[in-house]
Amino acid sequence: MDYPDYPAKVVEDIVRLRRKFEASGLPAKKVDENLLIGTWNIRAFGGLFQGWTENPGSPKRNLRGMAVIAEIVRNFDVCAIQEVKRETTAIRMLQEEFLGPHWGLILSDVTAGDKGNSERLAYLYDRRRVVPSGFVTGNAIMSQKR
Repeated sequence: MDYPDYPAKVVEDIVRLRRKFEASGLPAKKVDENLLIGTWNIRAFGGLFQGWTENPGSPKRNLRGMAVIAEIVRNFDVCAIQEVKRETTAIRMLQEEFLGPHWGLILSDVTAGDKGNSERLAYLYDRRRVVPSGFVTGNAIMSQKR
């Protein structure tokens, strides 16, 4: 999904968000100079409402939220996402439709038992900057692309 496909209100959200990132002091992604890694606990990241408006039912996360999440993730080379649910509709749409083909996704297994809450870890990474080199028990091992 590209910016021209977004409703006007979502584009306004993106513009405001970009201004906040510029003011935050977060460095820009620079080839062979830095590697930006972020982590984010996105509560109950599983299902998705396939509309730009709010859903009175469940799930609450909609396309507007996905556009904003994608804009934040784009600022990093790797972003670890916590609380990805067993259902992977939202994370897969984020990777495939909002971030695009140059973004990869690694998912861990769902943590079993009551304490695991049927959640998993996800790692989104910019394939132009990072190449996965392995996977170990929920932790991704990656190397910077040169």
